[in-house]
Amino acid sequence: MPIDRDALAHTRSAGVIKGKDRALPKVRPGVKIHPLTPRDLKNLLYHVGPQAGTRDGDQRVARDRLICDLGWAVGLRLNEINNLTTLQFMTLSPDSCAPFVGMALTILHGKGNKTRQVMIPAWLVMDVHAYMEGERVASLRACKTKTKNAPTRLLLGHEHSSSAGRPITNAAVQEMFREACLTRGLMEIVEKTEPETGEKLRYT
Repeated sequence: MPIDRDALAHTRSAGVIKGKDRALPKVRPGVKIHPLTPRDLKNLLYHVGPQAGTRDGDQRVARDRLICDLGWAVGLRLNEINNLTTLQFMTLSPDSCAPFVGMALTILHGKGNKTRQVMIPAWLVMDVHAYMEGERVASLRACKTKTKNAPTRLLLGHEHSSSAGRPITNAAVQEMFREACLTRGLMEIVEKTEPETGEKLRYT
């Protein structure tokens, strides 16, 4: 029967085999994805610290906020954030009258060690410059081990920490973010007992 005469044609399977879209991200069975809501993100960002360029009287350190902003606003991965250098930002001249204009930033050590270009908003570039001229300088001055050549890595240990003046590690960034998420109630610790040994393990 021609389809234009069959009123129920749309209710029957046409026998078309649907294949998987290989462009879709792979998700492990049993893994639940919990994306941050705009409200969660706003609260998390406030918790980790002020923007380096617009403190509004907030005297907390701004480095951790800078790390988070580079992640959500630019889409950089952990390694990409931690491998940023001051040299990559010295040639960028943001316009304070156009804070949301995107500026090209070349990422030298991306996934697979490939080079790629991303767009970073002018307001974030201004925050990076403020960090470089403030907290970063203070961190270098507080470094107990003086070297002939100052590190070019952008993100350094806090001024009053034992790692002042030294590049931070991926593990330190992960721990900072984990603690922030736990404090804001965005993660929870679950205790499970190992069936074979009876040992209690803690997962986040």
